[in-house]
Amino acid sequence: MENIKKSTFELCVELIRALAWPVIAAALLISFWQPLRETANLLPSILHRSDAITIAGLSLKVSHELRHEAPPDVQAKLRRLSPSGIEALLNHGENTKMIYEGKSEEKRAEERWGELVANELAYKESYDDGARFFVALTPVGVKARSYLVSIISEFIKGLADASAQEAAAKDE
Repeated sequence: MENIKKSTFELCVELIRALAWPVIAAALLISFWQPLRETANLLPSILHRSDAITIAGLSLKVSHELRHEAPPDVQAKLRRLSPSGIEALLNHGENTKMIYEGKSEEKRAEERWGELVANELAYKESYDDGARFFVALTPVGVKARSYLVSIISEFIKGLADASAQEAAAKDE
């Protein structure tokens, strides 16, 4: 590589180019500070009125009535669940106790229900002097499961409505 000497003028131009974009960005930020601050202050109320809810990375559009049907603690616990955790919650009956016997089944139960137990949506209880145990939903787990079922019901209703609208559009 050749060492090319740059003139003072070229060095000044490069310095100005390197410093210009931060100065322009700062000037824009200062000039738009008030509108940006007002927008940032409006975000919480906009998000509160949102018709979408995100659970396990899946965003669904739901009605305000359905969204407010679940208490905030249930919504927070559902947000922390993985897709397999949601599947486990839906597969567990509301009044069902999943019974396991012995240490050999404890690992299987932990794999299947561990996430629900960790998020306090289910609990594990031993009986028969620890020889057996069961996993059942907590009251919050029952609410969360019911909420998921109502979301699925509304989602299916939305699919049916969309199909009907699509069929009506084809007829026109």
